[in-house]
Amino acid sequence: MILLMGFVFPTIILLMAAARLIFDGGEWPYRITWSFFIYSALNIILFVTCFYCLFSNQAADILWDILWIGNALTGILTAVNEWRNNRAFAVVIFCFTAYVLMFYLFSLFIGSM
Repeated sequence: MILLMGFVFPTIILLMAAARLIFDGGEWPYRITWSFFIYSALNIILFVTCFYCLFSNQAADILWDILWIGNALTGILTAVNEWRNNRAFAVVIFCFTAYVLMFYLFSLFIGSM
């Protein structure tokens, strides 16, 4: 998880900056885009620090599902919104959303075993 926080998030931010330089004419992302990245980072930090273990099993399951599904839906809506502003950023957001959704499904299937 340290690899994720120390490598993946800065890489995504650098990809976004590089995409703006490569695909000239694009605008900087909207604030909702940055909010999505902060929300995703916070969600992963909560997972790594065992925040969900502080609750009972039923409450943790409900909270887990709501936050991660909300994160995926927020990412999809952000990518669609950003598509009109800058398509390079929208592709990065969509790929990161796919990663978040795959992480959620992987943890859901592993947890149900």
